[in-house]
Formats: sequence, structure tokens, C-alpha cells
Amino acid sequence: SPGAFEFSMSFKVDRVVNHWQNLIHFSIDGHDSGALGRRNPAIWIYPNLNRLHVRTGTSVDHNNGCDPAERVALGVWHTFKMTVSPNAVMEVYVDGKLGCRSTLGGTLLPAGKSLTV
Repeated sequence: SPGAFEFSMSFKVDRVVNHWQNLIHFSIDGHDSGALGRRNPAIWIYPNLNRLHVRTGTSVDHNNGCDPAERVALGVWHTFKMTVSPNAVMEVYVDGKLGCRSTLGGTLLPAGKSLTV
């Protein structure tokens, strides 16, 4: 399916801060929120927590996704994998373990052309 994809990377969180941080963020226009096409996909860290917030925009929700419940350990490298199946089921794996799963509403939007790391 043209909408199915897989994305993987390694990351390390050194410290927790009191505002949203992004690990990686694809956007159609370089902005980070509030409109369709601005999180295709995006991986954020919650303010004051070492917990992931994983998003990908769809035709009905610019902030579709799921958040693994388990916090990531600080100061160590982690592996991350996000898959979206042809039937729009998103799965997020951290260090090889399924962190969350969500059925996305609508259709996937094209990946963003602007990348923020």
C-alpha cells in the first residue's frame, strides 16, 4: 500500500527538560503543530518526563499516534522502530519491545519535506 511505511533510528536522551522536545520531525512547511501535514511522522519527548510521544498525521487528525507507557532510560542509546501497516495500524517498538499500537483514522498524508532533528 502507498500509505504503509517503516521508520527506525537510534536515539539517546541525556536529560529531561520542562518543555516538549522533538527527536525527529518531518513537516510539509517547517512548522511543528496545528495543521495537517506538520507531523508526518514526529517523535517527541514529554515535558518533565523521559517518555515518548509518537505521531503521524492523517487526513482527519494532524496529531494521530500513540505513546509508549514505559519511560526511556536517560544517558543510554535506544533503538526505535515505527511501522504503519496497509490497514493503518501503527506500532511503536523501543529496544525491540512493542511500546504501543494504534489504529489510525483517515488516510496517511505524504511524508513531510522539511526535517528537524
